[in-house]
Amino acid sequence: MKGVAILTEARSGSEWLGSLTNSTGLFGNSAEWLDTTNLGCKPKSFDD
Repeated sequence: MKGVAILTEARSGSEWLGSLTNSTGLFGNSAEWLDTTNLGCKPKSFDD
């Protein structure tokens, strides 16, 4: 099994790219895996 990780910056068209890869069905289901709900933890803030 091979995998692909595409990392993008905010406001770079990542939502559009994800919708394109999802529509082809060749790349599985793209999602935002670095979201805090998927990580299961809350990152520390640098503002404190």
